[in-house]
Amino acid sequence: MISLSGMPLVEWLIAWALVIVVPLGTRSPWLAASGALAALSFFTRDGAFLVVPYVVVVFGEALFALKRALERGVHVATLEDIGRMQLAVGATWLLASRAEIDTGYDAAITALTAAHFHYAGFATATVASRVLDRVGPTALVVGLGPGIVGIGIAVSPTLELLAACTLALGMVGLGVAMIRKDRRLVLPALPLLGTMALAIAWAVQEFLGGHALLMPTMAKWHGVGNALGFATLALFLTRTMSAPSRLLGPLTEPPAAPSAEATPGAEGPGLVASLTPFGLDRAPACIQRYHLEPESVILLLRPTWRPRWLGPLAHAITRRLGNFVLPHEDRVHRVTNQVTRLDATHVYSVRSTDYGPMFRLTYSTLGQTMRVQGDAGLGHLDIHLSAEGVDPHVLRSKAIFWVVGGWRIRLPLSEQLHGHAHQDQFLATQTFDLLGVEILRLRYVIAPEPQESFLA
Repeated sequence: MISLSGMPLVEWLIAWALVIVVPLGTRSPWLAASGALAALSFFTRDGAFLVVPYVVVVFGEALFALKRALERGVHVATLEDIGRMQLAVGATWLLASRAEIDTGYDAAITALTAAHFHYAGFATATVASRVLDRVGPTALVVGLGPGIVGIGIAVSPTLELLAACTLALGMVGLGVAMIRKDRRLVLPALPLLGTMALAIAWAVQEFLGGHALLMPTMAKWHGVGNALGFATLALFLTRTMSAPSRLLGPLTEPPAAPSAEATPGAEGPGLVASLTPFGLDRAPACIQRYHLEPESVILLLRPTWRPRWLGPLAHAITRRLGNFVLPHEDRVHRVTNQVTRLDATHVYSVRSTDYGPMFRLTYSTLGQTMRVQGDAGLGHLDIHLSAEGVDPHVLRSKAIFWVVGGWRIRLPLSEQLHGHAHQDQFLATQTFDLLGVEILRLRYVIAPEPQESFLA
């Protein structure tokens, strides 16, 4: 290993990450201070105790990041949280390195692993969260790749080769995305492309048992190129770039869902008092009537599960939860609403089908969004609906959260609703996707006396 004034180059790279890279990737003064303290361990004999505050702070940040990631769900901004969690892995290996703990690998590999998760893990995921516009192959590889490479090293050379090459190609994809994002990012993108070519060459060499590339050469060109040419410059530039937040998290911190046993008031039977905040005041009469006088209309629905066996399974599970009992038989179900006003802002609705209660939900208005809450097992579901989209006459979910205690977990579910008015009836198709794959399609007819023939 290359030595600078008696200290191996990899240790200089870790110290640089602690003092420069981590503060550029976060805005936490605690991380900056504890990181600087940990960097002093490289200049002090038996200085492992100096790393302990850094590990404690990093793990605290990682727990907050985990909670935030569950709220954000599958979203490009979640890469920032993944970076914080990978920083915790790097901090653990750093402590093992400075304390000379036996990890099953030699001291150089332990130190390199600490460096790997600070740069390829934390720094790269943080840059990707600021650069990428959507969740795609590049985002998945950048987020999961470093961990998979570590597993590959521990399991088999073949898996290590596949994981390393996949991660390198994902990094190349990030470099291309950086160049397309902003011309200033060409400067850190070019070193990244070069260091990834070295990473692929190293992985192939390790698999074939060659010795053309030596560890000092990799540390000098791959390590320094990533640390200075890519991570430091990219984090600095993306931090100074002004970009709107892409977080599709909760619209606001929610109050506790009101109790369904609250004393009902005497005011109106509608799910909401007015449709104007949602832009539905010009919607077809049947749509307005459904929201303002839900007990005066009937809703027919016909479910189609994909695959079919998923329907009975989902029905059995949701039945045990006692709410959100999903229909599963491929036939027309007749649905009615019973509405009770709880207070000035909340309405309680029981939606029933021919097999019993289907949903028990609380409706309220939050700005231009309709908020729907309902019990779901240990916690409750919190759904935000708005009229944004290609069909301005229907409401769609912007986010679906499962709230357990103080944790808001964004579910990997998305929903689309398309419909049109036909005479005095509203015909609609609603689809639910799990991780982008459609699992349920519901076809609706809403009218005072809807015709079942539309769902044949």
